Amino acid sequence: MESFAVDCAEIFGMGTLAQELAVRAEQARGLLPLATHSDGYHGLMWALKPAIDGFAADTQTRLLARQQGLESLGFDLRKAGWRYNTQDRANADSIADQHARIQEGAEARYSVDEMPGAARFPLSEPSDLSPPEVAAADVASVIDETRGVVSGVDAAIRTITGWIRDEPWSPLLMVIEPLSGNWTELERAGEIFAKSGNASEDVAKNLDRGADRVNSTWDGKAALEFLDYAGRLARALEWEGPLGRIAERVLQATSEQIQSVATVILQKINDVVRNRIVKSGLRDVFAKVATTLVPGGWVVTLGVQAYEIGSALVDLHHEIQQLLDQIKKVIEDARAVLDTLHNPADLTPANLVPLREKVRDAADGASLAEDLVRVAGIGAVLRAPTSKYAAPQGSSAWENAS
Repeated sequence: MESFAVDCAEIFGMGTLAQELAVRAEQARGLLPLATHSDGYHGLMWALKPAIDGFAADTQTRLLARQQGLESLGFDLRKAGWRYNTQDRANADSIADQHARIQEGAEARYSVDEMPGAARFPLSEPSDLSPPEVAAADVASVIDETRGVVSGVDAAIRTITGWIRDEPWSPLLMVIEPLSGNWTELERAGEIFAKSGNASEDVAKNLDRGADRVNSTWDGKAALEFLDYAGRLARALEWEGPLGRIAERVLQATSEQIQSVATVILQKINDVVRNRIVKSGLRDVFAKVATTLVPGGWVVTLGVQAYEIGSALVDLHHEIQQLLDQIKKVIEDARAVLDTLHNPADLTPANLVPLREKVRDAADGASLAEDLVRVAGIGAVLRAPTSKYAAPQGSSAWENAS
């Protein structure tokens, strides 16, 4: 049996720490909407927007619950400090109530009078929650260059490829525009998720340190209930760290893979249009074909060279379509991984296999492997407190631990 013992100054100080940590949890949550506020999602990139929005929204919901748990912990521990500050156990609850207030409104505000001589619990330096800057994608300049090269002959290419194989192909509409999203916005969203997760993890570390300190001066049933609540709250906050870092790696890898393939696609288009049409002097002839000739009659007018270029464009279409299918597969894989990550119940070993494959070649493989193991421990989230902390009152506040 653990006999009751308490240091009211320490308990009050722990409550103040919890309030300060609630502010930090709120700041971590407040960064997340920036991951969804972007006008860079165009073309194929739009397919990832719902997954990113869903990940951000679900993370915000969890962090709001953690923030509220910390706020209740702060309020009730500070109030408990006043309860234990008196020897009059019969009136201890009413004395504590005299020092506490709840201001009702759109959001209830809780306050407790400061206690002279209350302990101070040191906090670590705040985590970096500075918003990442919007940057242009590496492939953006290639897109702009290709758009400039193609725009003058796109209509002719569309017409001629349609005559050759009854399936018009427009590099401008079917390739350049679908690739024109700002792919680095994926990396920016990932950095936001990582920063929010790191900040949440830091809150957990501070909470653990505070609970360990209080544990040395507070014994009894109420102390054990506090340690249980604080421990489950800390584990749930800690879980957000590896989750955010994994999301960052997935989005960074996705951006890099897509921009790499997109660059190959655009360079191939550039090569054919610039070297085989523009430099050969066929730009004007191609444009004329698109507006003056009838299907079947153009071959005689343009001759073998133009026909070969037209055939080359058809072959290029097939090759590029295969590369575009690769990009679509990368996007679909990333969407599936994000959908799995933002629902803890889906984080089974089997569902984590695609995630491991996607980031298998990451430079920081060891730390990534550790994060994968930690994020698979979904019990941290499933056992998170679902209600506010309430310190025992009446005789329960003074009970020994059995």
